[in-house]
Amino acid sequence: EAIRVAGKTNQVIVVGVDGVPDARRAILAGRMTASITQLPYLIGKRSVELAVKSVHGQCAGATERAPLLVLTKGVLEAKKDPLLQYVR
Repeated sequence: EAIRVAGKTNQVIVVGVDGVPDARRAILAGRMTASITQLPYLIGKRSVELAVKSVHGQCAGATERAPLLVLTKGVLEAKKDPLLQYVR
């Protein structure tokens, strides 16, 4: 809101984290550029898969990348990214 009041909306890029409903509304309204959201369901699913592998003596890699989704106006309006089903 402060950016709008200062008349700087075309000079400042606003990006958030977690893609909460208020952020998604702000993106669709043009008040935010994007929000980067983690996908807890997929993180939990992968964690269980790795735990099962570990129980069976299989080694997991040294690094696991957490799935992320960059929510932009285009992504939200198109509603085609399959990862959107995990955004709450």
